Amino acid sequence: MVQIWLQDVHSYTNIFADMQLNHFYYWLQSTKNLLYEPALKRTIQVSMRKLLTTIYGNLNKIILSTKRWSLIDTRLYIKVILEHLQLKDLTSTICSELISIYHCL
Repeated sequence: MVQIWLQDVHSYTNIFADMQLNHFYYWLQSTKNLLYEPALKRTIQVSMRKLLTTIYGNLNKIILSTKRWSLIDTRLYIKVILEHLQLKDLTSTICSELISIYHCL
């Protein structure tokens, strides 16, 4: 089910599948839900850290770690993230651009 939602969001930019993914994530994170499972929450958090880690952030800039070895892969990955953020209603008004890429901080 989650895989199909991810595919719909990635392939067809389906906003309803994206909303379902967001609600599913919040449902897994909330301790007030009856089916809350701490092990599942940890598994999801570890998976998210493997994709992207925030090193530093304020209102003017954000420094991210993608754990990609190739600078070309990193540039493409950040480009996809920025394009995805521009499609969202909440973040579409924020001006964001890639300034520089470092192989090692």
